[in-house]
Amino acid sequence: KCVTSSTRWTFYSAGRECQAVWEPAGEGGRGALRVLHSPLPRQADAREEPPLATIAVIPARYASTRFPGKPLHPILGKPMIRWVCERASKVRGLDRVLVATDDVRIRDAVLDFGVEAVMTPSTCASGSDRVWCAVRDLECDLVVNLQGDEPALEPRSVEALLGLMAEEAGLQMGTLAS
Repeated sequence: KCVTSSTRWTFYSAGRECQAVWEPAGEGGRGALRVLHSPLPRQADAREEPPLATIAVIPARYASTRFPGKPLHPILGKPMIRWVCERASKVRGLDRVLVATDDVRIRDAVLDFGVEAVMTPSTCASGSDRVWCAVRDLECDLVVNLQGDEPALEPRSVEALLGLMAEEAGLQMGTLAS
């Protein structure tokens, strides 16, 4: 594939300079942001504040009209939400992964497999609203909204997103999109 310089980014993640490239999708597929390498440690700026936490929040609700209970639906013997949490735990640069839900069944399942859960109001109109309710009182630099119905989440894509977010001063919350 031919990659132009306009699709290549340099960013810093975990104190290291990284480069990523956008790979367009093939026919019927999704494109992806691929981290190429991270060769050199970033030079610390004496004026930089010490970093706060980088948090991934996975919004999950039980009361879907199209597929009630989807986060707890088993895939190869595990609830879908567990697959998402396990993939999220592989993302380098995250300090914390938590599930934001309004349902005690989801909360209890998540706690049973060792992931933090936060109860949020059932009045949240969207997953982004649920994420905001989960983190609004937490001290953190970056928040990534991960989809609770994406069991094949690619950790490298989230790492690339975190790197891009870290470089953009006012960008504190992001979501992967395809």
